[in-house]
Amino acid sequence: MLDLGEMKLVEYDPDVFRRLNDFFIARDELERRVQDVARLGNVITEYGLESSVGIHLIHKHFELADDELILREFEGDMATMRPKRARDCRGHLPYLWKLDRGASGKGWYPLEFLLPLPEHHIDARAEIETIRAAGDFLDALADRLEELDLAHLFGIVSLHSRRPFALDSETTLLETTDEVARVLILRRTPRTELERIDSTKTLWVFTSERERRLAAGAQCVSHCISHCHGHVLQRPDVGADSIQ
Repeated sequence: MLDLGEMKLVEYDPDVFRRLNDFFIARDELERRVQDVARLGNVITEYGLESSVGIHLIHKHFELADDELILREFEGDMATMRPKRARDCRGHLPYLWKLDRGASGKGWYPLEFLLPLPEHHIDARAEIETIRAAGDFLDALADRLEELDLAHLFGIVSLHSRRPFALDSETTLLETTDEVARVLILRRTPRTELERIDSTKTLWVFTSERERRLAAGAQCVSHCISHCHGHVLQRPDVGADSIQ
């Protein structure tokens, strides 16, 4: 185990976002390293954070200016993610972080933000505070990412960011991307639609060992369409502790 010191959630740094790999680079490397997702999931379940934290494939689809950030907003039955000027954002919360070295030193830097619906704002903030307070977990996962040389490829995501979307065994979240307009659109869609789409897994959630004895185990809950128009979030099974 490496000793990186105390790794905290820190403030947004546009240079950290700027250094992200483009989607196609991250996608190609994921094909070689996807088996390591289970090793990262083991850290989440060890600290009992499987209901709050998932593993996310880190990447970008377009560039941002220094005064911009990506904001997820909910509009009817969909959500949009688009650049917003930071000074124009109010009530936004981080939901996706990357381990990196930036303006605040080494730590967990937010990459994307969301504006929760009013009825979800308190719970979304509480989940972030749960993650922020889990210092031992943040340190342990940082160590694991560094040991595996995967800090550039995987980060952590607050699972509350999927609210108000409710997924079941038949549904997924499909994200389409307009790179010219710099907007991503997220919609709930039947899983059967994935059969016609070339997609890449981008978000995984996990269940505790006890729950895996009773149910399906860890699940992949996100995909990125492998051409230039999108992502998908879905729920096939993956064993969180299948690799030690």
